[in-house]
Amino acid sequence: MTPHITDMIRHHVSLEVRCLDGLYLHAYVPKLQTSGGLCYFLHDHLGYPIPSPALFTPMHDRFVAAVEQFAARRAIPVVHFEAGQDKDAIAHEHRAQFLAGEGVVLLGMAQEKVRAFKAQKRRGPHGGVTFDFSRQWVAVNQ
Repeated sequence: MTPHITDMIRHHVSLEVRCLDGLYLHAYVPKLQTSGGLCYFLHDHLGYPIPSPALFTPMHDRFVAAVEQFAARRAIPVVHFEAGQDKDAIAHEHRAQFLAGEGVVLLGMAQEKVRAFKAQKRRGPHGGVTFDFSRQWVAVNQ
């Protein structure tokens, strides 16, 4: 039986994998699935005066840099999949060449369409700026 997410994060998040061919991690945070929850997170939780889409760039860049550093420190190949490629076949080739008893065989990256927030800039009646966030289909790196 798969444990519930609250059981997994109760005493911090940890992950141990014994044997797995592919691992896809997705986090679902219910309060961040609405525009109001997103604005709360940016304004109240992170403390920014205006919940602006510009706040995502530094968070994104830190995450990407951390993943790149992780791969570089461990000499893990990063494979950029192109549209139409057979990702499983490419991963199989890398697994066949992998000689260690355990470890990360590769980090694969591909563009996928997902529903994500996009922001629309709005000027207030007194010259202030606010943003309206709505869910739209966008192509993002996965």
